Amino acid sequence: MATFGDSTGRLSGRTHAGTQSLYGNELYGDALSLHGKAIGGNDLLWGSFFQNTLFGDASELSDRAHGGNDILALPRGVVANLNTFYGDAFAMFGQAVGGDDILKGGFTAQRNVLVGDASEMTDKAKGGDDTLIGGTLAEFNTLYGDAVHLSGQAIGGNDLVIGGTDTIERNTLYGDAFEFSGKAVGGDDVIVGGEGTVYGAANLLYGDAFSMAGAAVGGDDRLVSGSGNDDLWGDAAFMSPDALGGSDTFVFGPMNGKDIVHDFEQGKDHIDLSALATSFANLSIAPFGEVGSVIDFGGGNAVTILHVAQLTASDFVF
Repeated sequence: MATFGDSTGRLSGRTHAGTQSLYGNELYGDALSLHGKAIGGNDLLWGSFFQNTLFGDASELSDRAHGGNDILALPRGVVANLNTFYGDAFAMFGQAVGGDDILKGGFTAQRNVLVGDASEMTDKAKGGDDTLIGGTLAEFNTLYGDAVHLSGQAIGGNDLVIGGTDTIERNTLYGDAFEFSGKAVGGDDVIVGGEGTVYGAANLLYGDAFSMAGAAVGGDDRLVSGSGNDDLWGDAAFMSPDALGGSDTFVFGPMNGKDIVHDFEQGKDHIDLSALATSFANLSIAPFGEVGSVIDFGGGNAVTILHVAQLTASDFVF
């Protein structure tokens, strides 16, 4: 049975929801839907055992509704196999605005799916500046800084997305969404790959999305490699001709593993090696295939830059 913080129906007008602390498997921090200029409360939602679906505010935010600044997590000692957390709602449209939420995945879960704002964001909806942290020792962590689908003229927030520690299979991290379309605009996000001491957690890091269609615009993102063998895209794996990527920074530190940067753009993006080297002259760079470069840090650690045959000092930050 679902639990609602303020109402099982709609909050509308200029209603300001209360601040709630809720516990259960299906939780709505405020109501089923927020319309008009309703404002969600700053709620604390605790998932329970087995399987959880949590909505920081409501199933739907529309008109000029504004989500609260919510926290969604599991209490210490509670284990659930499947956790799906939405910082604000399942759908946001009109000129709805998401709150600045904190979502944390469950410990040892089979799958954590964390969505900073809503699964679907369209029209002129705007995401909040959210913090998402994958669950430790989870099998899979999939984190979306703002939404699964960002369309229309929706705008992503400036999010912090952190992969889970010792993820058994994979952390998949999207700074904004899985898919951009229309004139959607991504935020300036920080995406941090998970660290692995027991398992060599593999990370897939996307600064904006998996795919960008239409006239979508990416943000200026910062992607930080984890300790596993990571694949990094500053913008997206697939981009339409009219989509525009941002100016991104790829960051690597000690014991980074063997990583691959798929979409480095010279003159626009940068590689931050300030934790590994002091100058371009100190780097060991070799060709990779016909078009590409490998930077070898030693000890089995390296990064491959695809589609760039000649790296220069101006590509780096030291």
